[in-house]
Amino acid sequence: MDFITRFLGMTVLLALMAAAPGCGYRLAATGEPVGIEFSSLAIPVMTSTASTLGFEADFSRVVREEFMSHADVSIVPASDADVILKGKIYNIETDPYTYSLFETAVQGSTVNYETTSSRWIHVRVDFKLVERETGKVIWQDKGLQEKAFYTVTSDPIANRYYQRKAVEEMALRLAKRAYLRTMQRF
Repeated sequence: MDFITRFLGMTVLLALMAAAPGCGYRLAATGEPVGIEFSSLAIPVMTSTASTLGFEADFSRVVREEFMSHADVSIVPASDADVILKGKIYNIETDPYTYSLFETAVQGSTVNYETTSSRWIHVRVDFKLVERETGKVIWQDKGLQEKAFYTVTSDPIANRYYQRKAVEEMALRLAKRAYLRTMQRF
């Protein structure tokens, strides 16, 4: 009886394993879209309603690079694309992260000065993938948020560089999410 029980158990297990590929879940490392068919994609420069301007091109470049490095889909101008990945930056803001406190004597009184030594930068964006010919929205994610921190120094050029690197870090994380949503339908 023990042999029959093990044999039946193994048979059921093998049957389940054989049926598992048909469950709808699959890994797609081919760089081709899953669950949707298109051969060309446009990624125009992101729009922005944020009061901090100048990051749209950086975000768009990072998103394009993510798709170009992984996808087996042509990146083309919007007029030639099957689908268009549109992005909109709603908000970019910074908040102090760490401080340094300095005490100084001013006209006989002690005055404390706080100096920011690093800042958080937060971004909120929307992405949507649209069929060019019909305008049909294939997927849309609103209010995606990311944050990163950067060092603040007394050099404004260095600060701009550190801030730009933090923006690129956030853009890469958001680009990966857009890529997975577009190509692997997660």
